[in-house]
Amino acid sequence: MIPDSTSHPLTPVPFPSFDVKDLPDPATIDVTKVVTDFLARLKGTIREPSVQNLKNVMLPDGFWRDHLFFSWDLRTVRGVHNVSDYLKDHYLGCEQLYNGRFALPTGNYKRQPTLDTSKPKSYNITAFVELESDLRLGEGVVRLFLDSENNWKAFTIYTALTSLRKFPESIGPNRPHGGLHGDQSADPRNWRERLDYINTFTDYSPSVLIVGAGQAGLSVAARLRQLHIPTLVIDKAARVGDIWRKRYHSLVLHDPVWYDHLPYMPFPKSWPIFTPKDKMADWLEHYVAAMEISVWTNTQVASSNYDQDENIWTVQLVKNGEKRTVKPSHIVLCTGHSGEPYIPRFTNRDQFKGPVTHSSRWSEPERLQGRRVVIIGAGNSAHDIAQSLYANGAFPTIVQRSSTQVVSSEFGLPALLGSLVSRIHQNPIPSAARLPV
Repeated sequence: MIPDSTSHPLTPVPFPSFDVKDLPDPATIDVTKVVTDFLARLKGTIREPSVQNLKNVMLPDGFWRDHLFFSWDLRTVRGVHNVSDYLKDHYLGCEQLYNGRFALPTGNYKRQPTLDTSKPKSYNITAFVELESDLRLGEGVVRLFLDSENNWKAFTIYTALTSLRKFPESIGPNRPHGGLHGDQSADPRNWRERLDYINTFTDYSPSVLIVGAGQAGLSVAARLRQLHIPTLVIDKAARVGDIWRKRYHSLVLHDPVWYDHLPYMPFPKSWPIFTPKDKMADWLEHYVAAMEISVWTNTQVASSNYDQDENIWTVQLVKNGEKRTVKPSHIVLCTGHSGEPYIPRFTNRDQFKGPVTHSSRWSEPERLQGRRVVIIGAGNSAHDIAQSLYANGAFPTIVQRSSTQVVSSEFGLPALLGSLVSRIHQNPIPSAARLPV
């Protein structure tokens, strides 16, 4: 059987390579000074982002990736000509940043600039930066390479908006008071009654409707709540977390704990490196309660209509079989990159008489004891399911289009995610004998 080919694999961009004639001794490189000097040059270039000026700070085929700092959009541009056009199109943001701050983080910042000397012919530096203007606060990352003329230039620049100056989040010194001391005659409701009123949306509509109560939906909702923006999250499942809770029996997240934190509430320090599915499901449910996020479960969108004149949506919802209408200004779809099962079409599929299922509906591997099973695809779920089948006496075969590379988590994750999982070697995965009973 041959599946229809509809995918378009992306070709990775290799890092630039230079043959530096007089490669300096790493001990003589003041990394902080290199980055500070570069950012000063870059800041001056931003005010007059001509192609020639950019060539003094960027490699000709370098990248600039901007998330909302210069414009209300997500953009990745490559090459100094395209970067020049992008910055010129957003001159006001450039002018504000020029008059603001574009520098290394202040204070005791853990992510200090790092020098990479692993390449024999050139070096590169990775540095986290802070951005400030009259309106915006942001952060970013720059990756500098030493070119053949011994000049430090950027191959990648990343800038991202983190907050707006005039709309601070209700955290830290801006946190709510909480106590209703003294005269409450104007509004005698207690905390529980106030929260119930917010969550029911009886006589008002949310400004934002979020479809999907997974990690992304809840993260967006938590952030909007701290900005005092009325937000409603809906999910078709019966409980928050069912997207994990109802997956196959052996599922454990394949990303390490340091990669999966949600806003405002990082996982406890006792949290396992790789989170079991039911533990993650319960954490999402706990997160909703702790962050006071308005979530309607057993709720789906029946219809939606956008009024361009009023700039508002009219959305018909079905909640527990009852119809509700909300009129948000914005809708955010957080249904997941793999929310809907994809089952490829095969030539002569009708000639196969056995059952066909998708990993999202997979369960009970013991029922296939002694059977031969073909698994199409070789991702994390495929290997998990193959292992559970083998452990229950079945005979699985994995079919993969490309060549196969098998790497353990211990070595593969640090290579893929770098410093995000550097601690995995200091705290190895416990053996079966050390697992709780």
